[in-house]
Amino acid sequence: MKELFSNRVFIIVMVSDLLQNIGIWIRNMTLVFFVVAQTNGDPIAVSLLTVVEYAPIFIFSLIGGILADRWQPKRTMILGDVLSVISILPILSSRPAFGKRSISSQSSLLLCRNFLNRHQ
Repeated sequence: MKELFSNRVFIIVMVSDLLQNIGIWIRNMTLVFFVVAQTNGDPIAVSLLTVVEYAPIFIFSLIGGILADRWQPKRTMILGDVLSVISILPILSSRPAFGKRSISSQSSLLLCRNFLNRHQ
């Protein structure tokens, strides 16, 4: 175990994975608060957000796994992370007060982002 934590590559991958997971959960909580604020706490809207978020995982994970096994792992991880950052930019560019974007456009962006994440 000591050798594992003294491995520089392992530490870099572990820290980057931790930071990515923190970012994902911040995004998830932000979207839940956004949907609750826009729908006055409608539980169906929050449930639909969860469906939109996890549907690409179930639908595309097998296809993405097959393709990822055929590609170079390092390049696939880097490309997946770059596409993930690009896909989150429209969400970040929306107004802080959530005045411009509708729930359907936010859900579409989330669907695309999770589709891209399945191919990592």
